[in-house]
Amino acid sequence: GMPWRGELPERRKDGTAAWLDLILIPVQQGNGLVAKVVAIGLDITLRKEAEDTARVNQEFFNQMGDIAGVGYWVFQSDNNHVTLSEQTLRIMEADPDTPPSTADIYAHYTPESEFVLRMAIDEAAKLGEPFDLELQFTTFKHRKKWLRLAAKPEMRDGQLWRLIGAIQDITDKVETQRRILENDRILRSAIDAIGE
Repeated sequence: GMPWRGELPERRKDGTAAWLDLILIPVQQGNGLVAKVVAIGLDITLRKEAEDTARVNQEFFNQMGDIAGVGYWVFQSDNNHVTLSEQTLRIMEADPDTPPSTADIYAHYTPESEFVLRMAIDEAAKLGEPFDLELQFTTFKHRKKWLRLAAKPEMRDGQLWRLIGAIQDITDKVETQRRILENDRILRSAIDAIGE
């Protein structure tokens, strides 16, 4: 027979639950029949508990992102890779099955917003200072949005290691502010016209 490997739940002698990474190796006799099976097991309970905690935390972050309308992202400076939360992908209207690259994301900002973002990242890398920006973005479904992008750099040996950030769609807020300013301008013009 062939060796087998798998992860199995187990009960310890004291009754507590455990997980084993188990390898079963059949030992054959000279005639090809299996004489015995050697089992090698490694207790992986702590790893399984850590994986479960990470899964629960991920679900929690995703639910909080859904409730608050805020996504998160992590940019690794050593390989220029960005990891995006489910909510971030929804805000950007990107395909979750093929998440966009850093270059793809930059290409969806307006030229002015891309410039501001790149400058903020450069400053964060040089000074280790966080940033909080309002930027124009065209989603992957070609809709224009205003995004609030905030990030905090994490440094190692004086160099940018990664940026951890949050993203929020603030399009409604920006449009409301613009309408208020426009209404204020119209009202002032009308008042000025009356006063003449």
